[in-house]
Amino acid sequence: MARERKTPTLIASLSIFPLGVGTSVGDFVSKAYSALKQVNGIAIEPTAMSTIIEANSLDKIWETVRRTHQAMLDAGAQRIYMVLTLDDRRDKPRTAKDKVTKMTGAAAA
Repeated sequence: MARERKTPTLIASLSIFPLGVGTSVGDFVSKAYSALKQVNGIAIEPTAMSTIIEANSLDKIWETVRRTHQAMLDAGAQRIYMVLTLDDRRDKPRTAKDKVTKMTGAAAA
């Protein structure tokens, strides 16, 4: 059976939301997510607290940050809070799915 070929990937977690707009920020976050989906060459996985982004270059990660930030501004945000964490592993190709599988497999043992 052939092994799935993996390419080196940067894995990021991006949380972004406006401050000072009340307790409900879903409309803002939805607009940012829509902007994120327009970026070519990335894989995304939304979660309850952030969006996981996989890309083959740091430029693609920065593009997602710029686009989501601009979407928040376009939606009327006057203040934006953003957290970006980035895993840039160069010694072997990895995906977010690989990391989760390894973690859940180790937890089951």
